[in-house]
Amino acid sequence: MSSTNPLFTRLDQFDVLFLKLSLVIICFSTFDYVIYENQSASHLLHLQHVIKFQNLYVDLAWRYLVYEYNEQQARRYFSNLVQYLFTVNDMIVSMYDEGSFQKMIHLIIQRTKVALCQ
Repeated sequence: MSSTNPLFTRLDQFDVLFLKLSLVIICFSTFDYVIYENQSASHLLHLQHVIKFQNLYVDLAWRYLVYEYNEQQARRYFSNLVQYLFTVNDMIVSMYDEGSFQKMIHLIIQRTKVALCQ
């Protein structure tokens, strides 16, 4: 029995190049549930430009999958990606609401500061 988180084991369902393209797509994504503390959302000022780049990468990912596999498999890959993103987003929201997300981030920051000072 594996001790690996099932969420991470699902990553092996993705083609490596598609996973890389997906990470770029996610970087250009704007989620409804975003938390900004003491920061302006300045990167959202030109939202149309961001969406344009995101669409380019989505189109590139789609064309790659159809070329590499077929349209049915491409739909399956995108469906799995969307399902995965919803699962991750739900986990982040739950962790934030419980306060454990903030505690984890603060702990990482503290450990990083200690490591950098040594």
